[in-house]
Amino acid sequence: YLRSFLKLRSCCTNECFLTEEVPSIIKPSFSRLRVLSLLEYTNLRLPESVECPKQLRYLDVSSTGIKQLPKWVSTLCNLQALILSDCTNLERLPSDMWRFGSLQHLDIRGATSVSHLPKQIGKLKDLQTLTDFVVGKDVGSYPQELRELKEICGKFAIRKLQNVTDPSDACAVDLSNRKFIDDLELEFDSEENNSTKCKEVLENLKPHSDVKSLTIRGYGGATLPKWLGLGCAEYKEIKFLCLSN
Repeated sequence: YLRSFLKLRSCCTNECFLTEEVPSIIKPSFSRLRVLSLLEYTNLRLPESVECPKQLRYLDVSSTGIKQLPKWVSTLCNLQALILSDCTNLERLPSDMWRFGSLQHLDIRGATSVSHLPKQIGKLKDLQTLTDFVVGKDVGSYPQELRELKEICGKFAIRKLQNVTDPSDACAVDLSNRKFIDDLELEFDSEENNSTKCKEVLENLKPHSDVKSLTIRGYGGATLPKWLGLGCAEYKEIKFLCLSN
């Protein structure tokens, strides 16, 4: 039985397409797969009804045109890595993502159509990689749920910060004590900015002093937060600072 299915990169073209024969080859072994990588297949359509690959550890459908994941994905209790980067048509993540009890890596970089993360994301306590936390407008997970995700490290972004309803909610993220997040991005939608509220939100998102890269986008406040004053004197490890738009 097939255990891994990986796409071979073509040197002739940047676009890749699945033929009808490929899914038929996978299907007999689908329930026993451990690794399934279908990245960059432009015409990818994941089947809605299949025998669930319960042993699947790694699923990569990045840079494809999928709009949503089929229901069987939510039953992958052994899944450790879900890669959805650059899925620009992806509209939402499964509402019951909290079932992914073994998930360690969730990559949604460039999935720009995702408007929020589902509720109870804080139950994924083994998450080490969460590239983007998208704050919904009165829907989905709230920033307070990040309090439970203590293992997040590396590159991390919080987007749509203008949707934070109470600036004090940002304190729960506790960025100042997250020493393993060394590349941080904080993003507001500049067209929906309430400058006073956004200033308070940003003030409550003080990074750890060991952060090496910091990007702030779309911030509409008239002044920078106090923790960014005095030429970043507190941030002696910082190598890159970007204030955009």
